[in-house]
Amino acid sequence: MDCGVSRRALVVVLFLSGACLSSGRVVAQRPTVVRLQVPPWVSGGRCTVRQGAAIVVEQHGREQAFECPGRGRVVECDLDGAEPVDFRLDTLCRTPSVSFRRAEAVSVGVSVPAAVKLEWLNWRLEEEPVVVATRTVAANLHLQIPVTRLGDRFIRFSRPGASPVTVQAGRLMGPSAWVLPAPVPGGEIVARASPATVLPTRYSVSGPSAVNWDRRTTALYSIVGARPGNYRVLPIYENGPTGKPVVAAVREGFSTALSLRPEQVGGVRVAVDRDVCTHESEVVILRQADAQAAEATGIQRTWTPRTEVVARVGLIGTCEPTVAGLQRGRFDALVKANGATVAAASVDVAPQQWSGILLSNSRTTVSGRVLLNQRPLSGVELSFSGGSPRGATSRVVTDSQGSYNTGLPAPGRYVVTLSSGSVRIPRTTTTSIAEGPNSFDWEMEGGVLTIRTSGWDRLSPLELSLSVLKTVGATYSSSVTAIPPDSPEPIELAGLSFGTYRVSAGVHKGASAKPVQVSLDEKQPQQTIDLELTDNPVVLRVRDEAGSPISGVLVTGANGATEVQPGEFVVRGAPPGTSLGIRIPGFVPTCRVTPKGGDVDVIAQAGRVVQFESDRVAVVSGAMVLSVAGADCPVPLSLFSVRRQSGGDGQPTRWSILNFPLAEIVSLQLGTEVRRIQVPSGEIITIKTPD
Repeated sequence: MDCGVSRRALVVVLFLSGACLSSGRVVAQRPTVVRLQVPPWVSGGRCTVRQGAAIVVEQHGREQAFECPGRGRVVECDLDGAEPVDFRLDTLCRTPSVSFRRAEAVSVGVSVPAAVKLEWLNWRLEEEPVVVATRTVAANLHLQIPVTRLGDRFIRFSRPGASPVTVQAGRLMGPSAWVLPAPVPGGEIVARASPATVLPTRYSVSGPSAVNWDRRTTALYSIVGARPGNYRVLPIYENGPTGKPVVAAVREGFSTALSLRPEQVGGVRVAVDRDVCTHESEVVILRQADAQAAEATGIQRTWTPRTEVVARVGLIGTCEPTVAGLQRGRFDALVKANGATVAAASVDVAPQQWSGILLSNSRTTVSGRVLLNQRPLSGVELSFSGGSPRGATSRVVTDSQGSYNTGLPAPGRYVVTLSSGSVRIPRTTTTSIAEGPNSFDWEMEGGVLTIRTSGWDRLSPLELSLSVLKTVGATYSSSVTAIPPDSPEPIELAGLSFGTYRVSAGVHKGASAKPVQVSLDEKQPQQTIDLELTDNPVVLRVRDEAGSPISGVLVTGANGATEVQPGEFVVRGAPPGTSLGIRIPGFVPTCRVTPKGGDVDVIAQAGRVVQFESDRVAVVSGAMVLSVAGADCPVPLSLFSVRRQSGGDGQPTRWSILNFPLAEIVSLQLGTEVRRIQVPSGEIITIKTPD
């Protein structure tokens, strides 16, 4: 019977029966059954259907079927290896889609045993937290909680008569167990600050309880046990004016969540020349009056700019102060000593941008434009350094037309570097600067690479690696940049030379992303790539043929490998498909490719001593790799036990490999050349590297 209803077969399969209209009468309809298809990595679990507090049905195993429409009913699913998920049954019947996330069981210490309500929250930036699942458990000394490492995942702990405690999921997944604090009365204020270019250095919280939140140490703030009442959260900018306060109300036993959004303010990085930077000096920032407002009054001819002091910074311990929290407009920056102005300059400030200014007695200035492929390159920072031994580095940001204008401490030859956001572009040039006004236009060819990340929990800086595989018209080395947790996204690298790059990212001893290769050329000068960071915990065990664990093993290629006991490692930050080099003392090294979770077992193989001669020392630095029996990937020679025997004065170098594979025919790779060679025992093998 065809009732015009399509069968859905992705996440949920619908089975329909007896639901048609015939000759103006309604035929009785049996309930629709919706069958949930769980991910293949789930071995089992339980789904419970509730109507209020009552359990309607409870099902175990991989097969989960529900009757629709199910109005007023909630399904709670707890599947093996996955985070718990709650959803309305009638929503499932209308939109058959349920997402299950693979989770890791983490241990949480409990200081005072009690019943604990757990809430899994999805808290996106600048939005309200959404409850994904709620469970109530009896907590003794420890809790086992399935958690997914996501930047937007938070866990809220609530106990009767006590303040809730909200924590980011990544905090629970550290090397040692996180401990739930002892219960205290009151409510909770928890706030999350959005990443931005210009942010406060701290937030001053006033009300029934008072505290300062230091933004430089975290992007998640809370007061646990806050006394009920109204609170005021005031942004405090470095050396600048305060921001607009945020008001919050706290209730006993409840959590109040705040999203602290970036304000439309900018900042100035001031460089004071050492000739005028003294302990008695200070930098004064004054805001100029709006010239357009004066013109509207009809007194433009006699108008004198009014100014107001917005910041004062003493030059004690630094000659490069920063001032943030400035509104859009033009500002005067002065260096004052004993009441007299010894240096002055003007600077324009734009929302969510840093501007640079040099305060010096020098009359040397430079101005010009930065062009990328004959188009203005805006919002990038130029740094002029090296002009004089004692001179300060002058920094300036290009405007919307790619133009800039800045002072320099003295005439001379300057090295000019380019930065895009928090990332320094590995590209430099030089220019000679004479006394007085100078003009310098930097015209370049290249592209813009936009990087979007997911899975970064922003608890630690992101280490962004940019490896140069091939460039056109430029040569420079690869770079690694630490991206601060409060940096805005996406990450934009503007001004890269045309060429091919390998981009990877990771968090120290944490999640990492598989490298992505990308090319920029004249046809495609702009590219966007996505880097998905994954923790992907893998258990690696190394044993001998008798099954005994081996100590002293070295694991390379992963972002973090922790030896939990002899011969057993928990490898993190190695996305599926990552090659792990494994050095095993006294045995042949090997290589394994990480799976998507799970275990990797290695049985060590005995080796033999082989001597060989090479015309280049670079052979032992990893330039040569061997194919080893039982390995998933080639093994660099640098993982073997290699000793130099002789060589020098133009003679080939002789080496001994103490743990060479037993096979007499092996494949080795030198550069792009792959060779199969015989390695009989007792003979010296001669290896010539390619030109």
